[in-house]
Amino acid sequence: MILATARSGVTRVWAHRRLLVPFYLANAVFGLLAMLPVGLLLDEYVGNSLMRERLGVAMDFDFFFEFMLGNGDGLAAAQGVAVAVMAIYWIVTLFLSGGALTVFFRDDYTPPVFWGGAAMWFGRFFRLALWSLPVLIAFFLIRLTETAAVRLIWGPDPYEYIVYWGAWVKLVLGYLGLISYFIVFDYARIHMVLTDERSARRSLVFGLRFAARNWSQTLGLALLLFCAGWLAVAVYALFSGWMTMPHWLILILLILGQQAYILFRMGLRLMSYSSQMQLYSRLTPLTD
Repeated sequence: MILATARSGVTRVWAHRRLLVPFYLANAVFGLLAMLPVGLLLDEYVGNSLMRERLGVAMDFDFFFEFMLGNGDGLAAAQGVAVAVMAIYWIVTLFLSGGALTVFFRDDYTPPVFWGGAAMWFGRFFRLALWSLPVLIAFFLIRLTETAAVRLIWGPDPYEYIVYWGAWVKLVLGYLGLISYFIVFDYARIHMVLTDERSARRSLVFGLRFAARNWSQTLGLALLLFCAGWLAVAVYALFSGWMTMPHWLILILLILGQQAYILFRMGLRLMSYSSQMQLYSRLTPLTD
């Protein structure tokens, strides 16, 4: 069922591939805004030195740490700007998700359908996000069970290998907690769209119940998409690692590869909306 819904998600995203445009543009604009302060600091710091040419094709970590230590105040301000930009980007993405879910629900893309759905569902989705904050905190705190278990079994001074493997366990639990939260949040949004539910609280409760009753399917699909995302990161890192020659053609290939990676990530996001809606439709008669 998981692979079937994933394939269905790919098919529907391809059928409505014009949805990629607003998501891609939003990502590009806010990504540039978030990196602009750091770029200006870096441009001022490097000046016209030879390091400018070296940074155009590869990352020099010695220079990176020197830059970090020498621009503490500026980077702190840039970090604040980046956080604010990312918060606005999340709100914009929340707005766009309403349009994407509407298109997949109606299986019809037109600008009025997309933008009308985005505007219609934004208020409800935003209330749902506020209601879901305690759920996010609860899932995030799951990672602390590792710390409690280590203290209970090995005391305050465990062996070094326990600390090492415990850190990995905590990392996995943290990712599982965040994935679990987004599973609940996504299916709550889908429930809103498919049933025209106006109550954010009832939709959140449904999302929790739906995820709990169908944990193997919902988590399996989420992990499949999660692994696909990390596979794309690995491919992009490998590709960019090969592009180290100081030549204008290499820079163009790097830019094209980066844009292809961003498009893939946006397609993966749309695929998650579509495939989760398909899974919801298949499992809802079994859970009601």
